[in-house]
Amino acid sequence: MNNHFNLEIQLSAFWEIRMADKNIKSHHAMLYINLLLKWRKQKDNPVLHITSTEMCYESNLGNRSNYFRYMRELLEWGYLRSYRKGTNGATVEMKFLYDPVGLHIVSLPRTKSS
Repeated sequence: MNNHFNLEIQLSAFWEIRMADKNIKSHHAMLYINLLLKWRKQKDNPVLHITSTEMCYESNLGNRSNYFRYMRELLEWGYLRSYRKGTNGATVEMKFLYDPVGLHIVSLPRTKSS
């Protein structure tokens, strides 16, 4: 895959998709934006190693049960390629929401309009 990460493009694609997805709340958005920022730090590597503690703090989620619920929902709704919990944190594989080859926003498995 020769896709290259671009924060501005991925954030714009997320925002456009988010506007059509009534399930995405502000805490989902903060968590996803923090994941994008971690992806940017890793250059083109979409696999992130994170801990629930750091993500709760950086995303102002309040508690870990909210974090786990929001991560599961982002995965189920198609915003993440994969999410695996481990003993020393979690591994998240980010998904390109904007296809640089086809120059379009990818479609997600579902968006709820109500």
